[in-house]
Amino acid sequence: MFGLLRRMLTGQGNARQRAMGRRMFARIILQLFMTAGLFGLPGFDDLDFLYRQVRKMGWGVNDDLRTQMREVLTEVGAGPKMTEAIMNGGIEAFGNISVQRRLSLGEVPGSAQMRALISAIGIPTGAKAEQFLGAPGAIMFGIPSELARMLQQQGGKAFSDMDFYMAAMPSFIKNLYRATYKYPREGYVETRNGTLLTTDLKAHELLLQGVGFAPTEVSRAREILWYEKQIDTKYQGRTKRFNGQIKKAYRDLYMAINLTNDPALADDAQQRLLEVMREIIEFNNTVDSPYNYIPDISRLQDEGKQQANSEYRAFKSGKKTYLEKQELYQQYGVN
Repeated sequence: MFGLLRRMLTGQGNARQRAMGRRMFARIILQLFMTAGLFGLPGFDDLDFLYRQVRKMGWGVNDDLRTQMREVLTEVGAGPKMTEAIMNGGIEAFGNISVQRRLSLGEVPGSAQMRALISAIGIPTGAKAEQFLGAPGAIMFGIPSELARMLQQQGGKAFSDMDFYMAAMPSFIKNLYRATYKYPREGYVETRNGTLLTTDLKAHELLLQGVGFAPTEVSRAREILWYEKQIDTKYQGRTKRFNGQIKKAYRDLYMAINLTNDPALADDAQQRLLEVMREIIEFNNTVDSPYNYIPDISRLQDEGKQQANSEYRAFKSGKKTYLEKQELYQQYGVN
């Protein structure tokens, strides 16, 4: 599809044929926008992914283009339905059926595999490593992983749960199972971790689920849940850096005074503490008040001391098991 769009846009043949190709390209893009929204257009999902990764790794901020777009549309007065239509298409907004991911061309070919590869080398992208192999990877690794997760959560009781056996079934069987048995019998929809999504699924929504289309109420509830976590962790990357810098400075200060008798290290640690405090003040001046960061100095100082003093760490991490941990040093012959 991407190759066809490229040929239409760049044009082949005479001037009339090139003009016709560009008109067809414009019509396809317009239809994509109407049915799958702005983020269904070619490459927009990948653009959102790049923006999110740059913001998270460069500035320690957890947000994305979808959040920015939703906030802009809300500020200009677009209602929830119109915002949904612009971002995810008219079918999802007015038809109450989640089809945007199926109609979308937001991911260029190979981008899902690239994200999975990046995840596999230790950089969190939200993609699972098995996605590198596409559908075969989901079957070979995804299903065993899901079965193992259910066994870990439920133990032996998992074998009496129909969901355990459905995890190994093809998607069309899972959809029929959910629409005809699971959701009507339970009367609610929940996430894998047990968070309630909805208790009000109507007959036509169950019918749509049976043919493979998740009801919009469920997909929106999942999206809201995801964005709730994103709001709570929006500046977590920055605050973790601050915590790490403060803790390391207090560790070095403790070492310089109590272990190494190093005045230069003590002065350097105090200077780093002052610099971090200045950065925190600057940070608080640039974010909204709910996100202001006030470091727990006493806790961070105590954790820094634990990093430098093994006996103190063993005592603070669990007083009841202190003697048992002390025996480890004797067993290993370490003072």
